[in-house]
Formats: sequence, structure tokens, C-alpha cells
Amino acid sequence: MKFRLLVILLLLTGCQSAPPPIAPDFAFLRVNVIDVSTGEITPDQTVLITGDTIVATGDFATTVIPKDVATIFAEGQYLMPGLTDSHVHAFQSVEESTTKTLPLFVAHGITQIRDTGAELEKLEKTKDALQAAPNLVHPKLMSTGPLIDSKKLSWYGDLQLIIDDPTDVPAAVTRLEANGVTQLKVYTNLDPNIYQAVADEARLRGLRIVGHVPIGVSLSDAAAARQLSIEHLDTISMLSCANDDKNWFAESLKTRFAEGNQSYFEYMAHYWTSMDWQACAPALESFAASGGYWTPTLVMETGDIGLVDDTALNYLAPGARDWCEADLAGIQEASPDTQHAAYSGLKQALDHIRAANIPLLAGSDTPNNCLAPGASLIWELIRMAGFGLTNLEAIQTATINPALAFTGAVKLVRAGDPAELILLEDNPLENLTALKQIEGVYINGRWIDSDQLDELKQAAIRYAKTQTAD
Repeated sequence: MKFRLLVILLLLTGCQSAPPPIAPDFAFLRVNVIDVSTGEITPDQTVLITGDTIVATGDFATTVIPKDVATIFAEGQYLMPGLTDSHVHAFQSVEESTTKTLPLFVAHGITQIRDTGAELEKLEKTKDALQAAPNLVHPKLMSTGPLIDSKKLSWYGDLQLIIDDPTDVPAAVTRLEANGVTQLKVYTNLDPNIYQAVADEARLRGLRIVGHVPIGVSLSDAAAARQLSIEHLDTISMLSCANDDKNWFAESLKTRFAEGNQSYFEYMAHYWTSMDWQACAPALESFAASGGYWTPTLVMETGDIGLVDDTALNYLAPGARDWCEADLAGIQEASPDTQHAAYSGLKQALDHIRAANIPLLAGSDTPNNCLAPGASLIWELIRMAGFGLTNLEAIQTATINPALAFTGAVKLVRAGDPAELILLEDNPLENLTALKQIEGVYINGRWIDSDQLDELKQAAIRYAKTQTAD
């Protein structure tokens, strides 16, 4: 169902509410408003917007609509805050970021991203390009900058910021802060002493650390350091809860990339059975008490051809698509029983995290593996529901949870909140696949209807075809 974008000239009279103090320039009429904090739906609402801020909401029958307001008549449809993907890698070349990656997020209802690993030069060039061309479609942007690590790995190129001396930490953090970074991403091989130095420096400056739980750092250490979020639910993040004293991370990489998916799933099933959950519970509870969040990136950890659709694969560069299709085929060659055992262990780990009251953040880890920008966040929400979350709880991992984690305030559809909104044909609380049927997105003071969203997707596909195969 397409919208009629109308410019109306009217003043409603009778028993009506007073007009908002700031003159609106856009309105949704007769829409069902979803409260993502409670799951309540308020029908037949008017939502008035000025620029990038909601200025008033109220019953359609009693809300004054000032003159010269562009309106969307949305009877029977659903309005909710836009989604946040809390774990992406969005900054490749400026051309790729601005032509394909960033528009694809918006085209799939994602109005904010947190990039968790980017070269500062590419990040700044992309920001400059967006500032120079305000009409370019993009979500709100956050970035942690580079990966702070102590071991140089050649395949990361310039993506790592290597620190091997604690006295170098203040200068490194100064550089990152000067580039607008407010969250510092710690990585797998970061020396524990430098991890602590980064955490101390972040605390002095009012910044937060996020990222992996480095080898040699425990969950209790992460809690004491007030790490804001732990990324991934894998061998690294849960290493301090394992009974066996072995190099689980290195062995998992070996089985995944050298021995094949059958060996990998067998290994991961064994890993999850090695957890001492009773001993781990106090560390998980401490992390929750410290205000920590967890971004499990379940779609990254569980390759599933059932979630991946052909349209999304068209967004990948030729070489990436070839690798993706081969990998998905390889996953299907692993026995279903072995996959089930590995996934059951992963779900059990998520259950323990939730039992400790650690809030979850939805993150896709796009563009790794087959995770196309935008579409893969919806897969993540569907995967979360499959792992035991209600539809509302899954939606909250991409709405109120990141809002609280990153700003300390809940974002809803109410006066004073940012106008970062998506309009849906159906109710996502009943079926998360409704998030795939987006009628329009309001972002950066601009309404983008479904036809325009479709064109963003087609432009991304055209660009992907021009990319050189690896």
C-alpha cells in the first residue's frame, strides 16, 4: 500500500487540543502508534513533526493540524521508532559507504548505526562527504574508530590501533576523542595491563570502553572496568567461564576455516558444555550491575540459509557473494544434529546472560559472512525471537536498549523525542517479518516513502555489480 503525500490547507475547529508551541511541518494522521517500552498500541493518532523532532501527538479527532503541513494518511498502519544496528562495519571507501552501505540501512528501517571498527581516515572522509551533500540518505552515525589491540594482524590492514605500552594510552585516546569517538573498542589480543589503562583513561574523560573481552581479561574484570558492551557471544567473550584450560578461540578458528563446518559445530557444542554456569553467575551479575550490555550477534555465530534471501545477496560484491554462497552450502553439509547441539549451547549461554538481567543490543556484524547491510539486522531480531525472546523484547534490543545504552534516555513516539521513525503496513509485535514491509522512513528531517526506499535498494544492487570480484 503506497502513500498519498498530501499538502493540506486546513484549520480544524471544535473540541480540539491546542496547537503545538512550535509550528509543525509534517504530520502522520490516523496512525497506530507502538510504544516499544510496553508493547501498547494507541490507535488513530496524529503525530506532528518539526524538522527532526516530534512536537506533539494526540487523538486524530481532537488534535489541531496547522496550515501548510505535509501529511501522511496512515490509517491502519503502525508507527514506531527506527531501529538501531549496534554492531556494523560501515566505512569502506567513501563511494561504497555513501552509495550502497549507508542508504541500505535506511532502506531497511535502520535510523542509527554504531560502527564498531573503522579506519579513522575513511570515517572522517565519509562524514565530510555526507556534510557536503546533505541530500545523501544515511542513518545517524556512531563509531568506535579502530580496534585497540596489542598484536598486529596483517589481514586487518590499518583497522587496528596497536598499543603495547600503557604510557601510550593517553595520546592514543586523545587522538580518538578528537575524531569524535566516545566509545573505545578493545580487541581480542589487547594486553590486560593496557586494557586496564584504556579503561582508566576512558573513565577520566567520561568515555566508555566496548568490544571484545580480551584474552587474559575476565568477565569480572570487564565489570570492574565498566565496559559498556561486550560484542559477540563466542569463545572469546565467555572464555573465563569455561572449565577447561585450553586455547578455545584459536582452536575454534582452526576448525571453522581449516577443518570445515562439521568439525566447527562439533567443537562449539563441546565448548558450550564446558561452561561452569554456577561459577560464572556472579561475574555475569556483576557485569549487569555495572550497567553493561551484551551484543550477541547471533546471526554472525549461527549461519542459517533459512534467514538469508536472494535479494539481500544481491547487495554483496561478486567475490563476497561467491564466498557467502559457498559457505552457506558448506554449513548445510554439517549434520543437523551437530548444528542443533551447537545452537542449543549458544541459546543456553544467552539464557544465562538474560537470567543475569544483562540487557541485549541487536547487532548484525555486517558485512561479515553473508550479512548484507540492513537486511541482516532483521534476521538478527528473528533469530533472537527464535532463541526465546518475545517479539517485543527482540524489538527492544534495537530500539529502547541502544537508546538507553548510548544516550541514557528512552526514545519513543512522543513530543520531544527525535523524529527517527518507521511506518509499517503490519504489526511487528505479532510477526517480526512485518519489519520487512516498510511503508516509509522519517530521518534527518526527511520523509522517504516506499518507492524511494525501493530505489535505494536498486541503486545498491547496481553499485554492487560494479565492484571488483575478489
